[in-house]
Amino acid sequence: MKKYLILFFILTIISTQKLTFQTTMLNNLISKSHENVCICPISIYQVVSLTSNGASGKTYEEIVKSLIPDIEIKKNTQLLLNINNQDILRVYNQKNNIVKMVNGILTKHPLSKNFLYISKKYNSFIGLLESVKQVNSWVKENTNGKIEKILDENRSLGNVEMILLNAIYFKSNWKYKFDPKKTELLPFTNLNKEKKNVETMYQQFEKIMYYEDEKIKMIELPYDDNLSMIILLPSEKYNSIGDYIKKEKEDYTLINNKLKETEKVKLYLPKFKIEYSSSLKESFKKMGMKLAFSDNANLKKLFSDSNLSKNIYIEDILHKTYINVDEEGTEAAGATAVIISKRAMGIEMRVNHSFLYMIKDKRIMDINGNNMMLFIGIVNNLE
Repeated sequence: MKKYLILFFILTIISTQKLTFQTTMLNNLISKSHENVCICPISIYQVVSLTSNGASGKTYEEIVKSLIPDIEIKKNTQLLLNINNQDILRVYNQKNNIVKMVNGILTKHPLSKNFLYISKKYNSFIGLLESVKQVNSWVKENTNGKIEKILDENRSLGNVEMILLNAIYFKSNWKYKFDPKKTELLPFTNLNKEKKNVETMYQQFEKIMYYEDEKIKMIELPYDDNLSMIILLPSEKYNSIGDYIKKEKEDYTLINNKLKETEKVKLYLPKFKIEYSSSLKESFKKMGMKLAFSDNANLKKLFSDSNLSKNIYIEDILHKTYINVDEEGTEAAGATAVIISKRAMGIEMRVNHSFLYMIKDKRIMDINGNNMMLFIGIVNNLE
């Protein structure tokens, strides 16, 4: 495995149900970017599931179906979704667990009685929403400092009524550590076909879970606990891991079932550190969750004030991750923020990107009777 196209990894929690929305979400993000992508599906699943308890009608159905695409909505669907999420929390809230996960709600208004009850079932910290610094500090504290902020420091919270948060922190050693003395500079082929010499770890396993066919090579690297990292390497007939995903249309989070115990496997694995951030709004829209982001959003179950609940929508869903892989093991963190805002009354025009301007004198015309502009210009950059 000395030749690489691009590395794709999945952290699998063996004891926890796999979530089908994760492949669609990652595929959407890969399709619009050539950079390294890393998401934390369980973080997204937790906080969006919690948010669904504040939704009603078609808005609620779209949120749930974006998380569980093939589900048939029934009376007990919300209950089952909440139980599933509480089971996940129980796994991660055990003493000495190497994965720590917390939920939080920062709000300007009292929650409805039912949403407050459900939020406590999700072990949510609930506090008054006061500032961007407060939100970022909560994220930083609960990701062990690996994600310093999820909101831009200059953003306004004027129309923001609530922010629902989830944070995850994970750190574990490999069950079979790599010897740093065997780490050396070896070529890695980037997406643009440029070769870069990168620090590459080496290990020969006497026995390890492994699989290969004409399309892929795949290996499972265990940590000290119930977690493992699965490396999926496409064959060189594909231009990249994105090309493989597009052509094969497989659920790559499930094909690890093909892994079998194999003897004498040599692995060359690059060390890497990735920090990633993205809005998930457009991805969720592609997955059918449209009403929640619109003026027709029905989030009437969030607040005790029914009048306020009529005028709110999900402004955005922000996601950030961090991962560092070396000879000792892996450290990773993820954070997700669902931003609930008040609808702007009337029409709004926010000039926040490049634009054209003209200064017109109504008295001045050309020979054809058209206004002659005093000045015309464009603004592309501001400092």
